[in-house]
Amino acid sequence: MITIGNAQCGINFSYPYSCDFSLEIPNGCWEVDDVNGDNYTWQFDIDQSVAKYVYNPGSDAEDDLYSPYFYLDGHQTLTFDYRCGNSNFPEAFCCFSLSRRL
Repeated sequence: MITIGNAQCGINFSYPYSCDFSLEIPNGCWEVDDVNGDNYTWQFDIDQSVAKYVYNPGSDAEDDLYSPYFYLDGHQTLTFDYRCGNSNFPEAFCCFSLSRRL
């Protein structure tokens, strides 16, 4: 069994899951935390079908982008694609996962 989403989303996902940031955003499935409060943070660009981070030259990029919950019950693989907007200034990028036994 694979469950994707959360109670706030209101969307029934199918698997494999792919996001173009057109339906999930208004329903609260992806969340942004502007940790440093500089108003330079993750933005959702529906025209380009991406979530992108807006660079602030005066502050470190410390903001978080939270995906919907992914409950995997076997040996599934979770993958994602990302790229840097300017190859001369690549960003450090981290991905974290949380797990708990239900």
